[in-house]
Amino acid sequence: MLANGLGPPATAQAPWWVRHALEIVLVGCAVPRLVLAATDQGIFYPDEIFQSLEQAHRMVFGYGCIPWEFQEGARSWLLPGTLGVIWKAAALMGVSSATTLVVLAKGVMVAMTLAGLYAAMRLAKRLAGLDAALLTGLLGATFPGSLIYGHRCMSEVPSAALIAFSTLLIVDSHRRALLVAGGLATVTVFLHPPNGVFALSVLVYLVVTGRRMDAAFFVAGGALGSVGPGLLDWWTWGQPFHSVITHVQFNLLEDKEPGVWPLSYYVETAWTSTGAWILIIAVGAAASWRRARGLVSVPAAFVVVHSMVVLKQYRFVSSIVPVLLAMAGVGLVTIIEHLVTARAPGPARSKKKTPREALRKGRRSSGKGSRNGRSAADSGSAASPGRSVSAWALALGAALSTLMGFKDANATFASTGQWADGPEGRESVWHHWEGVNRSLWDAGTRDDLCGVLISGMSEIWSGGYSYLHRDVPLMGIDAVHASRLAPFANYLIGHTEVPAPSGYVSVRSFDAWSLFRRDGACAPPPPGYSRKFWNPRHPPPPAER
Repeated sequence: MLANGLGPPATAQAPWWVRHALEIVLVGCAVPRLVLAATDQGIFYPDEIFQSLEQAHRMVFGYGCIPWEFQEGARSWLLPGTLGVIWKAAALMGVSSATTLVVLAKGVMVAMTLAGLYAAMRLAKRLAGLDAALLTGLLGATFPGSLIYGHRCMSEVPSAALIAFSTLLIVDSHRRALLVAGGLATVTVFLHPPNGVFALSVLVYLVVTGRRMDAAFFVAGGALGSVGPGLLDWWTWGQPFHSVITHVQFNLLEDKEPGVWPLSYYVETAWTSTGAWILIIAVGAAASWRRARGLVSVPAAFVVVHSMVVLKQYRFVSSIVPVLLAMAGVGLVTIIEHLVTARAPGPARSKKKTPREALRKGRRSSGKGSRNGRSAADSGSAASPGRSVSAWALALGAALSTLMGFKDANATFASTGQWADGPEGRESVWHHWEGVNRSLWDAGTRDDLCGVLISGMSEIWSGGYSYLHRDVPLMGIDAVHASRLAPFANYLIGHTEVPAPSGYVSVRSFDAWSLFRRDGACAPPPPGYSRKFWNPRHPPPPAER
């Protein structure tokens, strides 16, 4: 029989696919993300390049574009520094291809995404058994808020993994686990300061549920976890916690402009990106309340507080997605158990325990069985309702995963909450402007390269030097000015429908973009050329404009 969510732990006598069910589902989650890491070189948002890859490139190879956050210290070096260490190790082993380096970094992000989903499955299993874990994994396999971002080098990706593991640890009562949970929660704040909402929500949750000593250990772990990133800020920015302080000051204290998006932005975007199936997930999360002792309040508070902030992007709440999916898995299995038990014959129904009774009895049992929420005596015979629970849970998970997969395939920027009112909103999130980045890859391999122009696009929407991987001028310009700046570059990347300046000949095409080349050398960069992206609120000095 299937190992049902509240049944006994899998043993050596169970079929191999039961004993390794979580790993099998995790492989299913990994396949599409690894394919995207290798094939999708488009851009969803510039941060996935210039707040991570580009800074890692500067760290390892000494050149790259510098956004204002890394001029004023509004970002920690934690993420780009980690990627930089990985790239440095790869370079020492002889890796010199920009293609390999970028795919390697994206692969690291996929690994972090999978770690977060694995922690979510473990959390669901801890609260409601294997059925809930498998359902959580199936939801996570194609949930748009996870799949779309899961291979991109954004701070929300490692944040999601650390938040999921932190949540998994706080359901335990071991003091050491609470210390680690607090430390992980603090690290997420340095990755993306608004993640502090998660840490505060957990603290309130622990206090309200009467776990005051656990709350104290969580805070102690947070203090310990801040030491490393704080020292990193001190080393890189000259002041401990400089990145967090500057980020909060800029985005909360200085940002007095009215919000562009309504309070309902995240709810509306969840609907447009996921479809009506988000209602089932939401109902499941709400139904987890009793079994999880109100833990769902933590991700709920995360979304509510983010909804009240002026600046909104759907990716900002993607950090909490694995935990939300775990809660949904727990709640949906709880609902299925009640429905199956209600339809069962009298004797089977009388033996069925409520979720809280099952969890209480499971905790009293010894060994790993206590983690599954029901003792072996409740597993029943082959005719028990447990098999029906497992079958319905897997069927529901597979159906929702398939339906969300269709939404993924047709995802646009508008459906994911970006450019909803403009023509760009109708464009697919997959392989967006990929031709520019593949052209940069190609240009970087050419021996005669001395400068690159990107016609019709700012370089901030390109892969930058992370893709070009050559220390030559890189300029994004309006198409009408391409001819004027032609002397400063011998390669130009332009849209295939826009004629190239005189003297340029197409050498290769990538989708709707082409790489053009002209004969001759390059003139020195024009006056005012800079690799810095300036803060619009803090314009550069006249000499650098």
